[in-house]
Amino acid sequence: MAQIVLSASTACFAGTAMEEALELAAGTGFQAVELTLWGGAFHSVGPLPGSWWRETGEAERRSLRECLEPFAFVDGHLPFVECPLVSANPYVEALCRELIGEALDALATLGGRIGVFHIAPCAARSPSELWDRMVAACRQLGDRAEAAGVRVALETGYPVGDAFPKLVHEVDHPAVGACVDVGHLVAAVGREQRNTDHGATAYNRYLLHLLDQLGPKLWHFHMHDVRYDDWRDHREVGTGIIDFPALLADLHARRFGGRLVFELEEPDTIASLERSKAHLDPLAAGPAA
Repeated sequence: MAQIVLSASTACFAGTAMEEALELAAGTGFQAVELTLWGGAFHSVGPLPGSWWRETGEAERRSLRECLEPFAFVDGHLPFVECPLVSANPYVEALCRELIGEALDALATLGGRIGVFHIAPCAARSPSELWDRMVAACRQLGDRAEAAGVRVALETGYPVGDAFPKLVHEVDHPAVGACVDVGHLVAAVGREQRNTDHGATAYNRYLLHLLDQLGPKLWHFHMHDVRYDDWRDHREVGTGIIDFPALLADLHARRFGGRLVFELEEPDTIASLERSKAHLDPLAAGPAA
């Protein structure tokens, strides 16, 4: 039977070291975790746990593996901040693909399953101009993932709208699927509809439409809420516009079995994560629970 598993990203634990973040995730009751697999990551709350794999020694890697023992599922977020998979500069692209590949190898070494990756917009280039290169880059990453015994999931954000599922299906690689971040779909709703009840309804309708478009390529989720007043994402679940009961009912109906990873950017780190988990726990369990 397909099982929905709630997970916590180490990005929820700004201002902590990786070992402390993992201890906090386990202490909050999570059996799954998603690692930030690069160094220097940050958001508005502060610096995030994580390091470049090439800078970690064997003792640090061994300690990390020990810290992961409480978790039944381990996933990872591959580098993307100032680390483009596709770039107009071939030298930047080559270095970034090397770093992304190292993070993917790290995930495999740590017993991980899915590595989430992004394609970032390229200055002065439209998606149509870069389309073939994006397809090729995803397939190349899929080859490396397959060789390492893991899978990768392209996260929503770019390209936008119907171009996103089109890209995922055109890649057509057995090791490449999709990660739907529930807060990265703002561009799919007209600007004039934002911060309105009508816009919130349209947003949730589009979210379910996207799941239909992705079909069997829907592998992974990043979960948080989108604030009504300014459509700021990565908020505590249950405080914004996302219709989580409808979303989870849809996932159960399609027999989705995967991780729903909390990715919060809240100053009250543990409290907001606990409330978010309490909000989704009964919905993830399903109607028969």
